[in-house]
Amino acid sequence: MASFRVQNLAVILNGLIPKKNMTINFCRGSRKDFRNAVVAARSAFKAWSSRSAYNRGQILYRIAEMMESRREQFKSELILQGFTKKTIRERSSP
Repeated sequence: MASFRVQNLAVILNGLIPKKNMTINFCRGSRKDFRNAVVAARSAFKAWSSRSAYNRGQILYRIAEMMESRREQFKSELILQGFTKKTIRERSSP
């Protein structure tokens, strides 16, 4: 870990993958954070699994559409993280 900082009460850790020359950011959570995530997932499971496969597919498709509409924003964020436009273009799907 190169460093960490506190942002919005979450600790953001910065790491480096030397073989790929990549910097990564990830959140560090406590046991309580993990427990809360598990509780939330378990409580959502029944409602999610009661939906039809078709409806779940619609929801996931909509999420993909929303992410696609923010493609340029994601590219800008990657550039701020140190990626080149060429690298982003090579690694992104059409």
